[in-house]
Amino acid sequence: MKTYIPIILDTIFVAFICFLLLYIPLYVTNGNKALLVSLLLCCSLTLPSFFIIRKKKLKNLKKAKDVAQKKDILYSLNFKTETELNNIFESAFKNKKMRYIVKESNIFLTDKNCTVKYMFRFNEINDDKVFNLVKNDYGKRSILILSNSEKTPNIVKNLKNVHFFNASDTYNLIKQSDYAVTEKQKPTKSRLKDYAKKFFKKKNALKYFLLGIWSYVFGFFVSIGIFYTIFGGTLLVFSIICLLFPDGENPSDFFSG
Repeated sequence: MKTYIPIILDTIFVAFICFLLLYIPLYVTNGNKALLVSLLLCCSLTLPSFFIIRKKKLKNLKKAKDVAQKKDILYSLNFKTETELNNIFESAFKNKKMRYIVKESNIFLTDKNCTVKYMFRFNEINDDKVFNLVKNDYGKRSILILSNSEKTPNIVKNLKNVHFFNASDTYNLIKQSDYAVTEKQKPTKSRLKDYAKKFFKKKNALKYFLLGIWSYVFGFFVSIGIFYTIFGGTLLVFSIICLLFPDGENPSDFFSG
């Protein structure tokens, strides 16, 4: 339900904007019927707006969760022992139905005559570190290096039968394991101040300001101008709050004593 709160708030906001935009031209052409027609048109647009906003927000939420989970899982590998890493990737290879054995604390993929090596716990992976890792097995069999580095070292291109998995490759492999299931992020509790932080982002200041000015000015020319004036004034206050609390700070603190 908490996921739908920002979706509902955005839908209400869009519906109200639609009403304001529809009322003025209808007031000019239809006079007294403008309010009723505007409300009917606004209501007819609300439902499709809800589903459009819902689809977009859920897609962004899923993407954000996947990015956060990828970052957390790859970072956690820096603190795993070799035995723990073997357990994780054994699970992945098993679920991918690949044949393997554990020999001398290393996973050996029998189908591919390939030894699995790990390059975690490094601040930076360079050519020298890669060479030192593979030199004892190089030329004897294929070598698969699993890492959480975003870049592939240049030396890998010149080493025959040495395969390097960067952060994305390694994460895609881990997703096949049981570890990915157990390490999924716990749902975080959404709080009112979290919604306020998103609502009062600095990038929203100009949008609130322009819409506020438009609503405030037109309030002087229509019969229900008081609503336009109040709405416009509120948006102008919102634009000021956005500027007072740039991104990275918590604007909800403004409302706490």
